[in-house]
Formats: sequence, C-alpha cells, structure tokens
Amino acid sequence: MTFDFVLEVYTLQALPQNLRLTAIPKIAKLVAADGTLLLITRARGEHEDPGALPWPLTRQDVDIF
Repeated sequence: MTFDFVLEVYTLQALPQNLRLTAIPKIAKLVAADGTLLLITRARGEHEDPGALPWPLTRQDVDIF
C-alpha cells in the first residue's frame, strides 16, 4: 500500500542509527510514485556530535530516502 502524502515528524530522531537505517527505506516505500514525503527533522553535519536523544539526522540519512 502506498500513499499520496506521507508525513514524518521527529520519529526517526528517536531511533538509534541501526534502527533508523532500517526504518528510512520502509517509510520511503509508503510514498506513491507521484506522492510527496514531508520530512520534518532537526539536522546536523556528518561529523558533528549527535548529542543526546533526540539525535538529529544527517544529510546522509535524508539522502537514503
């Protein structure tokens, strides 16, 4: 099942990196071919310390979509 609009707000930031890498492609598969994904997240540079929960996404995380 796919959807015309998928909204992801801060959920991925609560997941450890190994689970995030599993979740991102699954979320992407929910978006229909001509659909829209709206991703709302905090971001950080690749080499910045992720700090404490919630862990901001990197550009590399977003590019997986």
